[in-house]
Amino acid sequence: MEQAEIPHQRLTQSLAWKKLQSQRKSQANLVLTDLFACDPKRFENFSLKFECLLYDFSKHLLTEETLALLIDLAHAANLGDRIDAMFAGDLVNTTECRPALHTALRAEAGGTIYVDGQDIMPGISAVKEKMREIS
Repeated sequence: MEQAEIPHQRLTQSLAWKKLQSQRKSQANLVLTDLFACDPKRFENFSLKFECLLYDFSKHLLTEETLALLIDLAHAANLGDRIDAMFAGDLVNTTECRPALHTALRAEAGGTIYVDGQDIMPGISAVKEKMREIS
């Protein structure tokens, strides 16, 4: 697997990306019914269930090879560290020069999320309460 970090703007120049592009061309004529015919356990192999959430990607033109290449691309993008940075409130939204705080908006009351050493959750909880009052 390719694990060296690639700067975001050059991810399309990574080996992982180039392998995906090459594989896409070689599998241009894939037919979904053929994929199911070749793999009777396709639904089991290409779906995930977590509690009451089911993600079924068996009905996409996805192969084991494609999935492996997508995982290589995630490693090349250093996706795990980027997700950790987002949850930590680090500056990840470089176009706006601020953290992406989606997690704060969805967090339960009473939690803590720090940005620049300050817990931002009390302010978010206050705004959510005002929104409840208005609605």
